[in-house]
Amino acid sequence: MENQSRISMWKFIFVFLFIILSMEVKGQYLWLDRGNNNSIAYEFIKPSFENAEDLTFFTSAMFLSGRFVTSDKFAVVGEIPFAIYGLDREQGEDVSENAFGNPYIGIELRDENSPVFGEFGIRLPFAPSEDNQSAVMVGAFTEFVERMEAFVPEILPVNAFINYHSVNKSSLAVRLRAGFSGWFATGDRDENEWFLLYGVQGGYQTDQVNLMAGLSGRWWLSLEDADFSEKTFHQLVLEADFGLGSVRPGVLIKIPLDDDLKDFVELVWGITLLVNLDN
Repeated sequence: MENQSRISMWKFIFVFLFIILSMEVKGQYLWLDRGNNNSIAYEFIKPSFENAEDLTFFTSAMFLSGRFVTSDKFAVVGEIPFAIYGLDREQGEDVSENAFGNPYIGIELRDENSPVFGEFGIRLPFAPSEDNQSAVMVGAFTEFVERMEAFVPEILPVNAFINYHSVNKSSLAVRLRAGFSGWFATGDRDENEWFLLYGVQGGYQTDQVNLMAGLSGRWWLSLEDADFSEKTFHQLVLEADFGLGSVRPGVLIKIPLDDDLKDFVELVWGITLLVNLDN
């Protein structure tokens, strides 16, 4: 029963992508550094699927998130995911779908004098399991490595992460992140799933400009009858953002590194906007 459930999930994922192509943990996002401030952020993240010429420009995943500091050591974070699927056909009817994903709420624990901090949070199982499945799967594959659980239906994801973030006197920054994501089954789903998520990034970081590059990965721990290469997914990420008073606009590019993912998702790019509420 357990193996059949996992096989069915993979069939569902790849059948959806085949349909598209014949006509993409976390809570606090790794690539948006919020410092120790109250802030809100918007992300528009667009996938480029192999041979998907009829998809509209606004086929994408979007996130509206916020971070609110309650003390020197404690912050509350939240995120609302949203996905759009559009098909603009030269012949036949156009298709348009949109769907909310699984919203996130969590806490962040840190000591202001320490480069180490922790995160813990859950996503509420709001993603639709029957309607607007094309939009849901666009969101899942756009964020396949880092935030797939934001769009997978009939799960209650629980995340726990440890971070290390340090910037030296030369403004050279390093960030490491690792943790677990557990998918607790809800609705008609009957199997739980377990993942290890991890990432490393480095670059140049100041109040005026951030230039970062790194690697993020997902290891499907509970997937049986598969070797390590089949259980893991990785991507290269390039990110830049700029300080303009209380706002930080930015751009990012994600490049899949695994053949299983590259066969379907060529590239993911996005724009971000972070607003510092303390300024």
